[in-house]
Amino acid sequence: MAPLEIKSYTKLDKPLRFEMALAEILTLFVNFPANRIDSEIEAVQRRVCELLNLDRSTLFQIPEGEPGMMMLTHIHQPPGTLPPPEKLNANDFFPWSVKKILGGETVTISKMTDLPPEAGHDRESFDFYGTRSVVAVPLTVERSKIFGLLTFAVTRKEREWPETLVQQFKLVAQIFANAIAHKNMEEKLKQRLREIENLKEQLEQENIYLKEEVKLLVEHTDIVGQHVAMKKVLAQVEQVAGLDSTVLLLGETGTGKTLLARFGRLIIPAILQRNYL
Repeated sequence: MAPLEIKSYTKLDKPLRFEMALAEILTLFVNFPANRIDSEIEAVQRRVCELLNLDRSTLFQIPEGEPGMMMLTHIHQPPGTLPPPEKLNANDFFPWSVKKILGGETVTISKMTDLPPEAGHDRESFDFYGTRSVVAVPLTVERSKIFGLLTFAVTRKEREWPETLVQQFKLVAQIFANAIAHKNMEEKLKQRLREIENLKEQLEQENIYLKEEVKLLVEHTDIVGQHVAMKKVLAQVEQVAGLDSTVLLLGETGTGKTLLARFGRLIIPAILQRNYL
């Protein structure tokens, strides 16, 4: 499959061009293989920014078990500009915005002066990264919990975000969310298959081991005895049978040292056998 290329539609005005591009994006993402999802998301981010004259698009995901943390997984922005950190505690940088996003709201900021007083920390962080206007859309699939956010921003000058455009951003976010969910599901399936294969190999090895154990017991059923002393000896043999170290068996000739060695899979150096037989 060829890399994603969204037509420019240069003869159309910007809103219509973007609408036509969205239709193409939606169609193309339906059949993308999972291993191409990440690169294609960034290709769409770049194209959307070019179509709408935007400066930056970021996609953050929330790591499992780390509420408040955000991982920057996809980004498009002009070379030479300061990128956000790859991992950040969003509650420290954008507490007001993150609270709204995790609540399922889309955050639309045309002017930083429009932010309420309680969003002062957010304003400082936006200023630090040169953001003048931004739209942040939560990522979710079929009303599941929010697992990330997608942003589109400008750094050169402030701009308004018409409701129609915000709805189109939401559509892009939904396309990305579905693609990421598909990719994650496929990766989990592959991981489960690898685990099943490992368990299968482990069971096969255990099966071989058990067969050898059964064979060993059958071959050495000539060891008999119910006396407490015999049971104690057999228990001691079982304790050392799994050790890698050499075990020395002492006893007079005919007491069953060889049988015990076979029973416990013990290796007795020949020299020791000669000395103590």
